[in-house]
Amino acid sequence: MATQKTTQKAQETMDAFTDKSKAFTDDLKGEFEDVTQKAEKVQKSLAESARDIWLAGLGLFSTLEEEGEKLFDNFLEKGKDLEEKGESFEKRAKEKVDSFQTYFTERTDKVTDEFKKKLNDSFPTVIEEKFQSALETFGVSSRSEVLELNNKVDKLTKAVADLAGKLDKKPKATTRKTNGNA
Repeated sequence: MATQKTTQKAQETMDAFTDKSKAFTDDLKGEFEDVTQKAEKVQKSLAESARDIWLAGLGLFSTLEEEGEKLFDNFLEKGKDLEEKGESFEKRAKEKVDSFQTYFTERTDKVTDEFKKKLNDSFPTVIEEKFQSALETFGVSSRSEVLELNNKVDKLTKAVADLAGKLDKKPKATTRKTNGNA
């Protein structure tokens, strides 16, 4: 009886295990079917999305083909407008740069000329005064003194030449008288 009870208990455990295994297998089958159905739905959704993308691409291509020339012409016009604006801006910028360059050149020239004039007005005088002072220190005559002496020498040379000319005329006349008296 003990073996019968053990057998019966083993049978019951087996039956319970079988029932649980069946329930587990049924649950797995149900979940597998759910997952399979979901996967099929995802697959269908992806296929539909891929088809939609394909159709959108075809629509875009068709639209570009129809509207492409219009778009190209529109882009061309906008490009020309932008180019004209750029050229206008470049021209205005160049004029401004030229204007500034002219202004700065004129100001630089003016300042340079003023500086040169002031330098020319004061520098030679300073140099001349220093040079004159150095010449006086060494006892060298100044230019004006040399010119004055040259003028005096010229006058004296002329006076001597005049006197020599007068003397040349007088001695001939006196020499005859002396020769005649002797």
